[in-house]
Parts: sequence; structure tokens; C-alpha cells
Amino acid sequence: MRTGYGAILGTVTIDLDSLRAVFDLHNTAGMDFPDALREHLRPDAEWVESPLLPGATTHRGREAVVALFRERFETGHMLLDELALTQVGDQMVLAAFTVRIVGAQSGAPGSMRAWNVITVEDDQIARIEEFTDEASALAAAR
Repeated sequence: MRTGYGAILGTVTIDLDSLRAVFDLHNTAGMDFPDALREHLRPDAEWVESPLLPGATTHRGREAVVALFRERFETGHMLLDELALTQVGDQMVLAAFTVRIVGAQSGAPGSMRAWNVITVEDDQIARIEEFTDEASALAAAR
């Protein structure tokens, strides 16, 4: 991912189209997404799971984040849509989207609205924090 940083009014601007392409990759690469994601992550990347998930933890390192996505893709087919990206800081973006999933074992469909606070450093994703409500995501971004 190339972020194309540029100074605008003294603020670093993140190329949201590049970040949107990673979300598009999620929807098109299927089970290959975790490996495709690897090149977009910094070696020291972190994924902070929603505190509402049982056993929520922080996955540290590129390979740990890739493994988490591989595990999540095994639970069912996921599609992310209704994506909105908003830069909320020099290196932070708020991503709001709907997760639609069909369970691999049950075939049962489900959906939920989700928010990620994504920190971008240089041209790669450094940290992703997931949330199930917008207010918590915005508070974390401040």
C-alpha cells in the first residue's frame, strides 16, 4: 500500500484510496487475503481485538495479525461493505463498515456494524483497533 503522504496545512494526509484498496482486497481475495495482507503490514504491526470479544487480546507482529485473519476467514465467508474512511489524525484513519458473514459450518448469515481505528506509518499499517460502537472508536482516535 502506498499512502502518498503530503503536507496540507501542516498535517500529513493519508491516501485513503490506498487504504480502501486493502478493504477491497479483503472482499476479493477470499482465503488468500491473510497472505495478501502481509505486504501491507509493518513487521511490528498490532491488531487490538474489540474488548467485547471473549478473550480479547492484542496480536503483535505481522505474522500474528496474518494468523488472526486466517483464523477468522475459517469461521465463514466475510464481506465488508458500506465502507467509510475518515482521517482523524496525522497517522490515523477511522474505518466504519458493515461485516456480513455466512458461517462455514452452519451456513447461517449474520451482520454487524464495526469500526476500526487504523494507524498508518510510512506506507504500511502499524496498528488496527476494532470496535463495535462508533463512540468508543472515536474516543480511541483522540
